[in-house]
Amino acid sequence: MAEFIVSTLDDETFDGRTLEQETADGGGLSLREAIALANDAAGADTISFGAGGQGLLRLTEGRIRITDETTINGGGEVTITGDAGSNDVTLAGGITDIAATREASANGLADNSQIFNATRSLTLTDLILTGGATDGFLQVGGAVASSVDITLINTFIAGNAALDDFANGGGLYSAGSIMITGGQITGKSTAGTGAFGGGVAALGDVTIINSTLNGNQTTGGASIGGGALAQGILTLTNSTVTNNSVTGGNSDGGGVVGGTGLVIANSIVLGNFAMQGDDGELVETAGDGAPTFTGANIVGADGGAFDAEQPHFSGPN
Repeated sequence: MAEFIVSTLDDETFDGRTLEQETADGGGLSLREAIALANDAAGADTISFGAGGQGLLRLTEGRIRITDETTINGGGEVTITGDAGSNDVTLAGGITDIAATREASANGLADNSQIFNATRSLTLTDLILTGGATDGFLQVGGAVASSVDITLINTFIAGNAALDDFANGGGLYSAGSIMITGGQITGKSTAGTGAFGGGVAALGDVTIINSTLNGNQTTGGASIGGGALAQGILTLTNSTVTNNSVTGGNSDGGGVVGGTGLVIANSIVLGNFAMQGDDGELVETAGDGAPTFTGANIVGADGGAFDAEQPHFSGPN
């Protein structure tokens, strides 16, 4: 196990030198260099940020590939953006406004890249990721895509997008499972046909604890799961899912969708929207179609398993 400390906000490319050589020239260690060194080091690795590496880190050299088990800890002081040209329309804190950026220019996201692409387990702690975008057929995961598991801890994923057909996961995509604890997933979108999971999409399970999914959407046809979609079991615990939507034709599950199961515990799923069908809040697409509730929950009227006009206050079923 190795630990690397990022000491510059410049997106310097890796030239094959050792850690000692990279830092000896006074230029500092960039995040891209640190990840390249971690990829080559045996065992799980940790990357953190020193004083020189804290602030807004702009990826000017495209997405960063992660090929070894890695934990990246931002310490609450780091925002990483895929907006290479610094031309996105932004909100406070440098957060990309996807809709406004696309409205401002037809090519508004042309220089944006995905942020991380991982082939080994990835843990992100105390980070902000924004401005990540993919724009190609089957190019999944606007901010982060992984062929294995992703874990987020106290991490804010805001203003990212996957823009083409079958490009699932406007914020996060995993071919494995996703665990989110104490996070916020907001302002993410998928725009293509069959592009599932405006905020989060996974082929495995998605577990969301003490977190918020807000303002995510899918806009293409047959694109379900405005907030999050799991092809496995989706579990919400002590979390809030609100103001997410699916607006394309033949699309359901404005809030969350569980493929083989949906478990809601002490959570709020309210104010989500599906343009077609009755499943504005949540939907389970396999099994008996009925979510499992534990604790006290508030679930909107268009809850898929319900037929009523007012929000439901539910206990265990």
